[in-house]
Amino acid sequence: MSNLLKNPGFEGDWTRDTHLGIEFAEIFTPEGWVTWWSQEKKVPHDPENRVGYAKPETKVIPNKAPFVDPPRVRSGQKGFLLFTFWRIHDAGLYQRVTSIQPGTRFKASAWGHAWSNQADDAYHSIDDDNIALRIGIDPAGGTDPFSDNIVWGKPQYIYDKFGQVSVKAQATGDAVTVFLRSSVLWPYKHCDVYWDDAALEVVSAGSGFETFDINMRVTPVKLQVGQVGSISIITAKPLSGVSLTIIAPDGASLPVEQGQSIVAGNKYVQTYRFRPLKAGDHQARLTDREDQNVLAQQRVEVAPSETGTKQRGQPREQYERVYVLLPLGGGSEWIQAIIDSGRWDEAQWTIGASADDAGVGDLDKRTVLAINPGSWPGDLRAFFAKHYPGLVYKPLPAASPQKLRDLLREGEF
Repeated sequence: MSNLLKNPGFEGDWTRDTHLGIEFAEIFTPEGWVTWWSQEKKVPHDPENRVGYAKPETKVIPNKAPFVDPPRVRSGQKGFLLFTFWRIHDAGLYQRVTSIQPGTRFKASAWGHAWSNQADDAYHSIDDDNIALRIGIDPAGGTDPFSDNIVWGKPQYIYDKFGQVSVKAQATGDAVTVFLRSSVLWPYKHCDVYWDDAALEVVSAGSGFETFDINMRVTPVKLQVGQVGSISIITAKPLSGVSLTIIAPDGASLPVEQGQSIVAGNKYVQTYRFRPLKAGDHQARLTDREDQNVLAQQRVEVAPSETGTKQRGQPREQYERVYVLLPLGGGSEWIQAIIDSGRWDEAQWTIGASADDAGVGDLDKRTVLAINPGSWPGDLRAFFAKHYPGLVYKPLPAASPQKLRDLLREGEF
């Protein structure tokens, strides 16, 4: 298949092209591409981050020392590096491809990996979900990296060696734009991302695409906070391999329960139920599970509750809570370590051993510091995202209570 991207392996020269149209001394952009980044100062998952998302440094790197040990170029003589130092970023490259036939189906892909570390060990990363790599396609050829029109592939957490990310989308106009993106959660010393061998290829119908119409219907029309809502997916043929996600105004994903499937005349109807926790505009997105292509999306408006009374368990007034979740099976020595660090006297954290206690509560600002989350069965971050969406989750790995005491004294958290 023919690759429609220019300079897909970054083997060409470099420019100073940026999404702002301004040149920066630390920005070296591969020829044919444009470097972009977020300048948002608010970091919802980390309210203590006062810097926000930073402008990265970027460069075209050669396939020679110091980028061969470990290998940072996948093939050819050059690759691309984007990084921040003690800062987080949400940034990448984009390239607009023109002279496209509307309705053409595409697959975009690229190879990349991240290096995420507090130390200078170039061979190993820490925190396996600190940096997410994604690739996206704007099917209308737009160049806004934050447009809702972009179809993004599933986030991939690829460290220390190259792996591939991909996405599929169908062009709606005479141009499409390919976006490479890396998003960082925590401001580690090294937040480095390496890209190589990008591609944009035409794919045939049936390659992960459904060609029939998908309609979404929300009931009740005037949905209120705390009320159970229903979304019906109406199609001309049965759906399979799909999932529905409800995105709240704060970006959190709400738990969704799949309901019954029925046949009504020549239509197939699949229902889903959910309960909104906040007022405002939500987004319902139906995606395929394989490539995370957005097949359909619908705005869901949620109004404040009209009951006029508080439900049981709601706070008397809003306050900020930080819950230190002890390791599973941990004893009082961990509590003593927190006290000895002096941080409890300063912050008056809540300390406990129940993940449900840590997440429960209708509070706007909830933070969970999870000591040694690997001691819990399954993915603790995923547990909170599913059952207690909206809270800020921070893993706090510590080899011993003494190490925890030292980390807290150093102000790492």
